[in-house]
Amino acid sequence: MSRRVEHAIVLDGREAAMLWMAADLNDLRIRSRSNPALYGLLHDIYSAGLAWHVSVNGSKQQISAEIEEPGSKQFVTVKQIAKRIGMNPRTVRNDIAKGLLKATKTDKEWITTPEAAEAYIAGRETR
Repeated sequence: MSRRVEHAIVLDGREAAMLWMAADLNDLRIRSRSNPALYGLLHDIYSAGLAWHVSVNGSKQQISAEIEEPGSKQFVTVKQIAKRIGMNPRTVRNDIAKGLLKATKTDKEWITTPEAAEAYIAGRETR
């Protein structure tokens, strides 16, 4: 549970992971590369969330829904989307770069929500 002290707030790793995913901070981190203080802060949030994720799952693959509350859904990888619609994962990553699919890069893998994946797939089918 986060703790508030005067002029500061302390987050544990789980909370950092929740904040990272819920606020889509990866996009902000990328845009803030010219601001070292903000970039460093966002990197610290990501690192804390990732460390927590590894401690829980023993895997660095993604900060996923360990942000999981009971009943929350898992995230979908670019590889899973590409396989499902029979295309190269690079094409899906290109569509992410074009803004056609909202996704977040965690460690070495792109992930998105099941809802965003379904909307993307439906959009590809209408092309």
